[in-house]
Amino acid sequence: MMASLSQDIEMYLKALLAEAGEDGLVVQRSTLSEKFACVPSQINYVLRTRFSLTNGYIVETRRGGGGYVRIQSVPLDTAHDFQPLMEAAEKNLSEQDEEGILSYLVSQDVIPADVGTLLESLMKERVLQDAKTMTTSELRAHLMRHLLAHMSIGANKKDHDAASTDATDNIYEGGSHHAM
Repeated sequence: MMASLSQDIEMYLKALLAEAGEDGLVVQRSTLSEKFACVPSQINYVLRTRFSLTNGYIVETRRGGGGYVRIQSVPLDTAHDFQPLMEAAEKNLSEQDEEGILSYLVSQDVIPADVGTLLESLMKERVLQDAKTMTTSELRAHLMRHLLAHMSIGANKKDHDAASTDATDNIYEGGSHHAM
């Protein structure tokens, strides 16, 4: 039920944000809490997980009696607009944040959806976990194998072949002594 409530709050805020336009949305946390019959911490959770900088939003909050929440989309019209996202990815980037950034880039038509999916597949923890012990050439080969394996999954889905899942699993597992 919590996921459903969070999703309802997210969809409501996104609808209001779409109506608000460039200036962004200003709402009171208490009003949202009342509307959704939830505690303010639930609103905070949605803001933190669904409206983060890595998801393409700037959130400003002020607590207290006259407190508010301001949500604005990060525009991606100029090179300067990418700076906040670059700063968010400066030192450490979780898989969830990486997915958020790529999803936002796709939603803003900065990159095509298929490119976003390819990049996301290359940045999975299971792909990157062995990178520390690899040379640059080994890492490049490792990433290329994953790229090709990901692309083969798409080709196999087009064939609708029941055996394709097993073949794809073999691509990820077999043929190399390197872990994928």
